[in-house]
Amino acid sequence: MKLFRGGNSLLCLTLAWTLMASAPACLAKPSTNLSKHARKVEKRLVHYAAGSHLHLVMRDGSDRFGTLGKLSATSFLFTDEDSNAVVTIHYEDVASAKKGSAAIGEGSVHHHRFHLPFL
Repeated sequence: MKLFRGGNSLLCLTLAWTLMASAPACLAKPSTNLSKHARKVEKRLVHYAAGSHLHLVMRDGSDRFGTLGKLSATSFLFTDEDSNAVVTIHYEDVASAKKGSAAIGEGSVHHHRFHLPFL
């Protein structure tokens, strides 16, 4: 027990306090500067598996149909059904996200809402 006598016990105690103080910093989630709405959209999309069919209503009023790709801290990948292009969409740009259905077969076109400026 000579190890814990004198100055060694102080050294061990200091080391223990240092490790305990640094543990929460290592376990903390990296902070992102998302708005409350963007965090809400991200939280909703986390529940869907990659490849899920989604109906997105964008903040500009347009609709998008397609499949969900990989999620990141501020955006996600989305394969658009109309153009079959993979696009990156920021959480902030999405007004709402709902589970959609796959457009399969002839005549199974989604009905897009068009906003006419003169109405």
